[in-house]
Amino acid sequence: MNCDVLILHIQQRHMLRVPEVRAILKLFPWGKLESDGTFSESLIRAYFDVLGAEGYGFWSIACGSAPHQSQPNTRGNHDSPFRVNAVEGYQDGYLLLLDRHLDDKAGWKLEDRLIPKLHFEPGCEPLIGSSAEVVDWKSWYQWRSLPFDSPAALLMHYPLTVYHLLVNVLKVTSPSRGSSGSRQILGIHYLGAEVELNMLPL
Repeated sequence: MNCDVLILHIQQRHMLRVPEVRAILKLFPWGKLESDGTFSESLIRAYFDVLGAEGYGFWSIACGSAPHQSQPNTRGNHDSPFRVNAVEGYQDGYLLLLDRHLDDKAGWKLEDRLIPKLHFEPGCEPLIGSSAEVVDWKSWYQWRSLPFDSPAALLMHYPLTVYHLLVNVLKVTSPSRGSSGSRQILGIHYLGAEVELNMLPL
């Protein structure tokens, strides 16, 4: 299969998923589609005042929706359409180098009711164990007792993709393996991490 045929095949598969992605977006009050049918994540981040590089907590990212293109072009072709200006001095994973990790409030930079907290207040703990049925965004938001106007899905799709991989694809763990009194530890080795380092605090 030559490169052009492969690209066409990938594009066709992507187009089959478009209605599904748009249906997911419509779950959220902030999930607005542009007139051309696209979704502008940067616009939504700006609306919640969390669009930027360093200093934006868990939302910090060097180059908006093209993080892997954040490095200057080093191949000598300075007219390349894939060249994106990097934010000078920005380093993926810089939050991990701080003396102290950010708490939920400082990391999410959202009003309290919109934050999927790691440190649960008494009486607000999500279910742990076999009764934690997380199969889609609706069930995850219900599990975390979040309103749908929370933009948490824009960041949580990274760790929840890893969750899906571990639980449903590789089947190396499951929600029933732990309980509120006996949490299970699973070590994950993430090779070649770049922008993904920004998601580890989540």
